[in-house]
Amino acid sequence: MINSLTLFDTRIDTNKNFVPMTINFKLRKYINSDGLSPIYLNVSSKNRRVRLNLDIFVKAKYWNAKDCKLNGPAEEVHDTNLLLNSIRTKINNIQINYRLSSKTLTIDSFLDEFNNEMPRANFVAFYHKVLTINKQTMNPNTYKKEIGIFRKLKAYKPEIIFCDIDQHFFVKYRGHMAALGNAKTTRNNNIKVIKKYLRYATKLGIKLAIDLEDIKPGSTKGNRTYLNAKEIECCYNYCKSEFISPSYKLVLGYFLFSCFTGLRISDVMAMKRQHIKHDSYTLHNVKGQKLQVINFNEKAKFIINDNPDLFVKHYSEAHVNEVLKKIMDALNINKKVSFHVARHSFATNLIIMGCPVTTVQQLLNHSDIKDTMCYVHLAEQEKNNNADLLDGLFK
Repeated sequence: MINSLTLFDTRIDTNKNFVPMTINFKLRKYINSDGLSPIYLNVSSKNRRVRLNLDIFVKAKYWNAKDCKLNGPAEEVHDTNLLLNSIRTKINNIQINYRLSSKTLTIDSFLDEFNNEMPRANFVAFYHKVLTINKQTMNPNTYKKEIGIFRKLKAYKPEIIFCDIDQHFFVKYRGHMAALGNAKTTRNNNIKVIKKYLRYATKLGIKLAIDLEDIKPGSTKGNRTYLNAKEIECCYNYCKSEFISPSYKLVLGYFLFSCFTGLRISDVMAMKRQHIKHDSYTLHNVKGQKLQVINFNEKAKFIINDNPDLFVKHYSEAHVNEVLKKIMDALNINKKVSFHVARHSFATNLIIMGCPVTTVQQLLNHSDIKDTMCYVHLAEQEKNNNADLLDGLFK
């Protein structure tokens, strides 16, 4: 054991010498009511000194000031010595990472690193720390998505050292996600989020063994599924029927409401029935926080009036998608339907019926018309699918 840890930052003083930073453990002479004295961390550089309370209390008679450890019965000192060793390791890691990053380690930066414990070796721990810090300012749906991606990454490998992240890592992790049954767009989206956190790490001076520009996540949009007019009519009639259960009716009511308004599930589940006017609703959409006024068509009005629990009783997206799958199976609609399919259906059917693309863009609240143009292609595909209707023109 050594008495102090001398860390040299990269500042150079007027004599062109490195300015030393000395860090060591000190025992205070104060004794509390339990007969124990506190150990604190002494950090000094030039004419400045800071003491950090470590919340460690020991019997003063066991303290070895020279080696900065406890000498005494193993059952009394072993755990505390392990704790002191872990603090030494933590200090060394801060020093090493700053050296490797060619960053200046000042007293202030050391205190920030020590107190906030931002992991600089294990990317998985770094990801979780940053996500936890940002949770309060994140969109709840974004947090839910990124915590899910984190859990998958941690299950794959709980410790991923930054310097081990290279092209081979991404190839292996894509293969792992494929083995889990993740769709290509899901895999691409996971890589996109991981790249986001790696980019943030580089901004903090953490060195990577790869150029992030070489990592291409790929498209995250995939094939857009939608319901055509006949399929929506089938859902609509089932929702009105006496054969549907109340729980299915509510879920299908939310889905159909989106088919006729184009709202995302985050906006639908944020709506309150008492705030609904006769023919419109004003909201700040969750994704972009833009003010949006939704004018209800007659079908949307009927769905609202037909189900008094709509916008009173809310469900999670996972539950809604689970029930929708069962409903589509019961109706023999052989498509992979999630709630977001309602938004695709709204836009595609509007274009099929002749609505201008720019109007659809406004109704969907798209800032870029490129996001809306994909529905034009879906509408053209639907029209081509109906070309065989002429076969019934005559026999």
